[in-house]
Amino acid sequence: MPNSKTSNPSNGLGKVIPPTFQFVNIYFIQKGRKQVEAKAFFGFYSANNWTTPKNKKVRDWKAAASDWIWNLSQLEKAKKAST
Repeated sequence: MPNSKTSNPSNGLGKVIPPTFQFVNIYFIQKGRKQVEAKAFFGFYSANNWTTPKNKKVRDWKAAASDWIWNLSQLEKAKKAST
């Protein structure tokens, strides 16, 4: 029998759009990122009705968050390389 905590798509563990900030924050913490980054991600996508910069509906918030985190890491690497 599936665990209702993991099988319920509305609990934030799935791809439900929009997720709660709490689940976004937990995801960012799990990835070793700061809460301020989670707030920026959540604020950006909330303000844009969970659409991408190319005006497409976000289908998987975790994939979007993963891209966001990767882009942050690339910016951090570029900053370190330039100093």
